[in-house]
Amino acid sequence: MLVLVGVLVVRGLFADRPIVDPGPLPSSTVSGWDDSSPTTEPESPTPTPSVSQPTPTPTSTLTPTPTPTEEQPLQPCPEGQPTVRQDHPADGRIHGGGLSFPKVDGWHDTSGESFSWAYDVGEQMKLAESPSWYANLAVGALFTGDGFDEPRRSAELVMQCVITSGLYPYFTDRVDTWSKSVTVDGRAAWSIRADIEVDDPDLRTKGDTVEVIVVDTGSPESLSMFIGAVNIGDPKLVTTMDSTIKNLRVE
Repeated sequence: MLVLVGVLVVRGLFADRPIVDPGPLPSSTVSGWDDSSPTTEPESPTPTPSVSQPTPTPTSTLTPTPTPTEEQPLQPCPEGQPTVRQDHPADGRIHGGGLSFPKVDGWHDTSGESFSWAYDVGEQMKLAESPSWYANLAVGALFTGDGFDEPRRSAELVMQCVITSGLYPYFTDRVDTWSKSVTVDGRAAWSIRADIEVDDPDLRTKGDTVEVIVVDTGSPESLSMFIGAVNIGDPKLVTTMDSTIKNLRVE
């Protein structure tokens, strides 16, 4: 997914963070999956702190925008703490932010620090093209106080963060495949899949096919996030990402 430079409900972790109104919802022009269900906003239960973690301090907030154009520049992303981790079972799955997926054979567990806007990130990666272009699968948490307040808007903001955070220094274009309502393990979610195109003279690949899924697990403090990124047009890697998504589980 990247030139190597690159949801658990995180209760208690966000206890003293202010809630930020991220503004109006960006519009979507892409149809939904045949097997998707309309996104509904479940009522949020009263938060019950379960861990004691240092309270993160955001350095910026997100303002949602439509798919970026020359006239609509991308927005900055907040500072999360992706390596601040909860306790997770050693059960053959990658855990983070209230989601998990089965470990993929031949992929390596890593810290998830590249996803700097998130928390409690669990990640696997695989070298997709030498010397430093990797495919990635990751799960983590998004703090509602950073503007990640509901799945549809948050999926768009995460996709913007993927592009702007330094993971794609040779970025040239984003071509959306879909933006649609889905369900993950029976929970309301929003999925965006897009080709992130690059013009890197040292690579054969044209970029990554990236899927962002944001799940509302009912926490008033956080949403759950999945990110997959694999080489555009690589059928084996795309199949691996699709299989991982089918096996996502809410913790």
